[in-house]
Amino acid sequence: MALLDVFDSQLTRREASASGSAGEVLGTNPNGTVRVRMTNEGALLSVDFDRAWLAAAEHGRIALAIRDALRDAQHRSAPLPREPAGSSPAGAELRRLTEQPEVLLRKLGLIR
Repeated sequence: MALLDVFDSQLTRREASASGSAGEVLGTNPNGTVRVRMTNEGALLSVDFDRAWLAAAEHGRIALAIRDALRDAQHRSAPLPREPAGSSPAGAELRRLTEQPEVLLRKLGLIR
Protein backbone atom coordinates (compact mmCIF):
# COMPACT_ATOMS: atom_id res chain seq x y z
CA MET A 1 0.00 0.00 0.00
CA ALA A 2 2.88 2.38 0.71
CA LEU A 3 4.19 1.73 -2.80
CA LEU A 4 0.77 2.60 -4.24
CA ASP A 5 0.70 5.80 -2.17
CA VAL A 6 4.09 6.88 -3.53
CA PHE A 7 3.06 6.07 -7.10
CA ASP A 8 -0.28 7.89 -6.71
CA SER A 9 1.42 10.97 -5.27
CA GLN A 10 3.95 11.06 -8.10
CA LEU A 11 1.22 10.55 -10.70
CA THR A 12 -0.89 13.39 -9.27
CA ARG A 13 2.11 15.75 -9.30
CA ARG A 14 2.98 14.75 -12.86
CA GLU A 15 -0.58 15.37 -14.04
CA ALA A 16 -0.60 18.84 -12.45
CA SER A 17 2.79 19.62 -13.96
CA ALA A 18 1.77 18.37 -17.40
CA SER A 19 -1.40 20.44 -17.42
CA GLY A 20 0.74 23.57 -17.10
CA SER A 21 -1.81 25.09 -14.75
CA ALA A 22 -0.83 27.87 -12.41
CA GLY A 23 -2.76 26.08 -9.67
CA GLU A 24 -2.41 26.46 -5.99
CA VAL A 25 -0.59 24.33 -3.44
CA LEU A 26 -1.40 24.00 0.23
CA GLY A 27 1.28 23.35 2.80
CA THR A 28 1.09 22.75 6.55
CA ASN A 29 3.49 22.33 9.40
CA PRO A 30 3.55 18.82 10.95
CA ASN A 31 0.90 19.51 13.61
CA GLY A 32 -1.35 21.51 11.26
CA THR A 33 -1.34 24.78 13.19
CA VAL A 34 -0.01 26.82 10.24
CA ARG A 35 -1.35 26.54 6.70
CA VAL A 36 0.09 28.33 3.70
CA ARG A 37 -1.33 28.68 0.22
CA MET A 38 1.04 29.24 -2.70
CA THR A 39 0.92 29.16 -6.47
CA ASN A 40 2.75 26.33 -8.22
CA GLU A 41 5.35 28.92 -9.18
CA GLY A 42 6.07 29.66 -5.50
CA ALA A 43 4.20 32.95 -4.92
CA LEU A 44 2.79 33.11 -1.40
CA LEU A 45 -0.98 33.72 -1.41
CA SER A 46 -1.96 33.36 2.24
CA VAL A 47 -0.91 32.17 5.69
CA ASP A 48 -3.52 30.91 8.16
CA PHE A 49 -3.01 30.03 11.81
CA ASP A 50 -4.82 28.03 14.43
CA ARG A 51 -5.85 31.00 16.59
CA ALA A 52 -5.64 29.20 19.96
CA TRP A 53 -2.17 27.88 19.16
CA LEU A 54 -1.03 31.27 17.88
CA ALA A 55 -2.11 33.00 21.08
CA ALA A 56 -0.09 30.59 23.23
CA ALA A 57 2.98 29.99 21.03
CA GLU A 58 6.34 31.68 21.42
CA HIS A 59 7.78 33.77 18.57
CA GLY A 60 10.49 31.24 17.76
CA ARG A 61 8.01 28.40 17.58
CA ILE A 62 5.74 30.45 15.28
CA ALA A 63 8.65 31.18 12.94
CA LEU A 64 9.61 27.49 12.81
CA ALA A 65 6.01 26.48 12.10
CA ILE A 66 5.76 28.98 9.24
CA ARG A 67 9.07 27.72 7.83
CA ASP A 68 7.86 24.11 7.98
CA ALA A 69 4.57 24.98 6.24
CA LEU A 70 6.42 26.87 3.50
CA ARG A 71 8.80 23.95 2.96
CA ASP A 72 5.84 21.57 2.73
CA ALA A 73 4.16 23.76 0.11
CA GLN A 74 7.40 24.15 -1.85
CA HIS A 75 7.93 20.40 -1.77
CA ARG A 76 4.41 19.82 -3.08
CA SER A 77 4.89 22.32 -5.91
CA ALA A 78 8.38 21.20 -6.93
CA PRO A 79 8.34 19.98 -10.52
CA LEU A 80 9.17 16.36 -11.06
CA PRO A 81 11.78 15.39 -13.61
CA ARG A 82 10.32 14.70 -17.03
CA GLU A 83 10.20 10.98 -17.63
CA PRO A 84 7.72 8.66 -19.31
CA ALA A 85 4.70 7.66 -17.25
CA GLY A 86 5.38 4.56 -15.18
CA SER A 87 9.17 4.89 -15.38
CA SER A 88 9.56 5.95 -11.75
CA PRO A 89 10.94 3.35 -9.31
CA ALA A 90 7.49 2.97 -7.73
CA GLY A 91 5.90 2.57 -11.17
CA ALA A 92 8.47 -0.03 -12.22
CA GLU A 93 7.96 -2.01 -9.01
CA LEU A 94 4.18 -1.93 -9.39
CA ARG A 95 4.48 -3.03 -13.02
CA ARG A 96 6.77 -5.93 -11.99
CA LEU A 97 4.35 -7.03 -9.29
CA THR A 98 1.28 -6.88 -11.50
CA GLU A 99 2.92 -8.63 -14.46
CA GLN A 100 3.80 -11.67 -12.36
CA PRO A 101 1.01 -12.73 -9.97
CA GLU A 102 3.31 -15.18 -8.16
CA VAL A 103 5.75 -12.37 -7.31
CA LEU A 104 2.89 -10.27 -5.94
CA LEU A 105 1.58 -13.16 -3.84
CA ARG A 106 5.08 -13.80 -2.45
CA LYS A 107 5.53 -10.10 -1.67
CA LEU A 108 2.24 -10.14 0.24
CA GLY A 109 3.30 -13.27 2.11
CA LEU A 110 0.44 -15.38 0.74
CA ILE A 111 2.71 -18.01 -0.84
CA ARG A 112 6.32 -19.08 -0.40
